[in-house]
Amino acid sequence: MQNEQLAQIQLAIEAEIAAVYRNQSRKFDLDNGHLVAVADEGFLYSFRTELSINIPPESPISFYPADGMRCNGIWVSQNDFDVLINLEKSYGDTVSRAKVSADMTYILRTLGERLKDQEITPLLSSIMENQLVPLTFNSANLTTALQKLDRLGLRRNESQTEAIKNCLSSSAHFVWGPPGTGKTANLAQACRVLQEQDQTSLVISHANAAVDVAALKIADAFANTKQLNNGEILRLGLSQSKEVREREEISALGALKKQYPELIFRLHQLELTRLEIVRDIKGSSKKAALHAALKELRAELAAIRMQIKLAETNLIKNAKVIIATASKFVIDERIWDLKPDNLIIDEASMLSYPFVFAAAGQTMKRLLFFGDFRQLPPVCISDDSIALDWLSRDAFDIFGIQKNIDSGNDDNRVSMLNIQYRMPQAVGDIVSNFCYGGKLATDPTTAEAVKQQARFAPAENEPLVILDTSKCNTACFSEKKVGSYSRINPLHALFCLSLAQSLLSDGAQDIAIITPYSAQARLIQALVKDYSMDRQVTVATIHRFQGAEMEVVIFDLVDALPQHKASKLTGSDTELSRRLLNVAISRTKGKLIVLADKDFINTYHNGRSSGRKLMQLLSKRPTIELTFELLNTSDFEWHKNWSGAQARLYSLLEDSETKLLNLPSAFIPNNQLARFLQSERSRPQEPVQKPYLIDQFFYAVTDNTLALGGRAESSPVLIIDGPAKDHVYRAIIGR
Repeated sequence: MQNEQLAQIQLAIEAEIAAVYRNQSRKFDLDNGHLVAVADEGFLYSFRTELSINIPPESPISFYPADGMRCNGIWVSQNDFDVLINLEKSYGDTVSRAKVSADMTYILRTLGERLKDQEITPLLSSIMENQLVPLTFNSANLTTALQKLDRLGLRRNESQTEAIKNCLSSSAHFVWGPPGTGKTANLAQACRVLQEQDQTSLVISHANAAVDVAALKIADAFANTKQLNNGEILRLGLSQSKEVREREEISALGALKKQYPELIFRLHQLELTRLEIVRDIKGSSKKAALHAALKELRAELAAIRMQIKLAETNLIKNAKVIIATASKFVIDERIWDLKPDNLIIDEASMLSYPFVFAAAGQTMKRLLFFGDFRQLPPVCISDDSIALDWLSRDAFDIFGIQKNIDSGNDDNRVSMLNIQYRMPQAVGDIVSNFCYGGKLATDPTTAEAVKQQARFAPAENEPLVILDTSKCNTACFSEKKVGSYSRINPLHALFCLSLAQSLLSDGAQDIAIITPYSAQARLIQALVKDYSMDRQVTVATIHRFQGAEMEVVIFDLVDALPQHKASKLTGSDTELSRRLLNVAISRTKGKLIVLADKDFINTYHNGRSSGRKLMQLLSKRPTIELTFELLNTSDFEWHKNWSGAQARLYSLLEDSETKLLNLPSAFIPNNQLARFLQSERSRPQEPVQKPYLIDQFFYAVTDNTLALGGRAESSPVLIIDGPAKDHVYRAIIGR
C-alpha cells in the first residue's frame, strides 16, 4: 500500500508538470522596479505586474531588462501586483520595464527526483497508516521551557498550552488554528519546548511570507538564548520581509559575520570593487587592463564564496531550528540531508501533500501540522483526477481530520486553538458561526482594544457593516480574456475607491480592499494608484491575504446581474468558497465593511452557496442601502441618477470633441440636452468601436471624462475625470 501511494504521488506530480507546461507563458511583463536590498545572495528587486503569476518560490528565472543585458535570478514571491525577485547582477536603483521568464516546473521536477529514492521510514509508514506512536517527554524540561517563555512575556491560554503538550506526546499531531488564535506563535513556542527536549526541528511552509512570519515568532521565542546568539536558529532562503532581513541573528550571513568577521568584510570589499570596475569599463580607454583586474578579482571572490559556503554548511548541520520554504527544502541538498528530529509545517492547509510526504520521509521522530482547513487550500493547475487527489487536498483532508470534524466526531490527533485575539467580537462571532461551529471565542481584552478602530463611517462605532448595492443596479461581467472567468463590477470598484478615500480623510491609516476576483482587484488597484492611495490602501485577491491583518477591511463580493449564479469562488464550489470567504472576513483588526448586492446573492446563489450562508449570518448586523450620498467624496462627482446628472452631462458633452453615448432608454433629457443630442455636434468625430457590454452599462464618454451608471436609469451616476476614466472604460470595452 505504501509503495502504491508513493507511485500515485509521483504520477500526480507528472500530471501537474504536464499541466504547467501546457499553461505557462514564455515571458511576463514587469514595471516600476526598484532595488530593495543588497545581500550576499544578490540584488533584491521589487516590481509591479498586472498578472497573477503562479511561480513557486525559489524557482530559477531569466531577467530581461528593457535597456540592458539579461541575467539569472531567483523568484522570491508575488503578492498580487508586487513581485520580488533576486538577481545575480545590479541594474541600479530603478528599472522602468523588464520581462521575466521562469522554469515553473523546476521545483516539481526536483521533488519528483527526490521521491524516486524516497525511503519509507518507520515514521512515514506509521503516518501513512494513521498509526500514531505515543512518545514520552521530559515533563520537568517542559515546565522549565514554559516558565522561560512566560518570562519573555509569551504567555498562553489553556488551549495553546494543551496543544504544545499534545505535540510532544505523539509522533504526529495537528494544531488547528482559526484566524487570530496565535497559531504561528504557538508553533514558535513548540519549537522552543522541543529544543529544551534536546531535539532539532525543521520548519517549512508554502511561501516566503509565511516563512518570514514564522521566523520572527521563533526568534522571539528564543530571545536572549545562546542558540539564537550562536546562529543555531536559521531562516534560510530569500526573505521578502525587511524586518527579517534586518534580524541578522537568524540569518546564516549574520552568524558568519560573528564567526568570520574578516572574511565577510573582505567579501564586501571585493564586491564594491567589482561594481566599481564594471562601471569604469564602459567609458574607459584601458578596457584590457580593467578586464584583467576584474578576472583576478572574480577568482578571489569565488574562493571566498567557497569558504563561506563551507562555513554556512557547518552552520546548517549544527542548527537547532531551520526555517525555510518547502521549495528550498527540496532543492537545497544541505537541508534535505539534515534528518531533523521534528518536521513542523506552518500554514499546513496550503502545502501540497507531496511536499509533506517527502519531508516526512526525512524526519526522525515527529511530524507536526499547524494550520486551518477552513482557510485556503493548496493550488493545483492540473484538472487530472490523480493530481487533484494528491495536490489539491491538504494534509487535514488526506488524513481524515476534516471529515471527522465535519461529522461532529472528536479526533485525538487534533488540538483546536479556540480563542481569537484579532477581530472585534461582532466579526469574530460571524467567523465562528460561519466556519467553526460556534466554538471560536473572542478574548474579552481584544474586544475592548479594537473599539477605537471601529469608529469610522459608514456606521460609526460599528465594527461590522454591510453596504447593500441592490438598489444601485450595478453590472457584473466576466473579463473579456481568453480562458478567464474572472469577474468585474466597475461600479463596485468605484464604490471601494470612494469608501477608501472617505476612510483616509477620517484618519484610517491601514486599509485593505479584498475581492475574490483578480480582474476586479486589478481594476481597483489601478484606481487606487491613480489617486495616490497605494501606500495606505492595499488591494489584493483573497488568496494573497491569508496570514495578513489590517485595521479596516473593505470586502467586495462583486457578484451582480447580468450574471445568473455564484462563481466557484463565491458559492458554487461550497468548500472552496467557504475557505475563501472565511479568509476575507477574518482579516480585520477593527472594522469590516462588506460590499454586496444582497438581492442577487439571495436570489441567484443556490441554497448550498457559502456566499448565501454568509449573507444570512451578516443580515443580523447593521445593513445600509448604498446611495450616492454615502459616496460623495471630494474627488468624485456622484449624482443620484441619470436625470440628476443631465446638467453636468450637457456641459461635458458640449465641451468635448469626441463622444460616445449609451444612455438609458427610459432617460428623458431636458430640452437643452435633448436639442444637443439631436444636433450634429453630439455625434462622435471618429468611429469608435462599440463596447461589447452595450446592453449592460450606461455611460457617456468624452475626451477626458466618463459618466458611468449601472443597469437602470435610476442607478447612481459617477462622473470621473482624469486617468481613472481610462481604466474603467477599458474594463467595460474589454481591452
